[in-house]
Amino acid sequence: MLYGTLPNRTQLHDYEHKLMSLRSLPEELKAVLELIPKKRFIPMDVMRTGCSFLGNLEPELPFEKQPSLGLHTADRLIATLPAMVVYWYRFTHDGFVLNTHNAHVPSLAGHFLTMLHDAEPSELHAQVMNASLILYAEHEFNASNLYRSCLRVDVIGHAFLYYGCIGSLRGPLHGGAN
Repeated sequence: MLYGTLPNRTQLHDYEHKLMSLRSLPEELKAVLELIPKKRFIPMDVMRTGCSFLGNLEPELPFEKQPSLGLHTADRLIATLPAMVVYWYRFTHDGFVLNTHNAHVPSLAGHFLTMLHDAEPSELHAQVMNASLILYAEHEFNASNLYRSCLRVDVIGHAFLYYGCIGSLRGPLHGGAN
């Protein structure tokens, strides 16, 4: 979706390894995530806060000065958003300080499930989670179109990705699907 075409096997392998190298959460971000109250378990709030704070730690270049038009930032967010929500959940619900790197699990779905359950998922569970992520990314004709509209406005306006429209996915008319 970011690059406009499906990757071949080599490109997919390289991209998975790139995302794997970007998974670690800075200690300062972990400290912020640990302050988000347990009683309000709303993953979108955790990701919005984590995304915004990561933007303070790793500021983006102005849009026109980025040779890749923000693709590195997009890749960093893809790599860290699952870790943000699972790190917060495991810390607040289990009192566990999670290692979010898991360099041995290449897929986002497998990485997410491994962090959540402290064990690599079965192939079936990883495939189901991966299918769910694909459906989230591709679904149309609902409140998520607001997110797409917001994203288009952000791109046209050269807004920074860390401060973009993740908040538009949270609200009563979205149904809490994410």
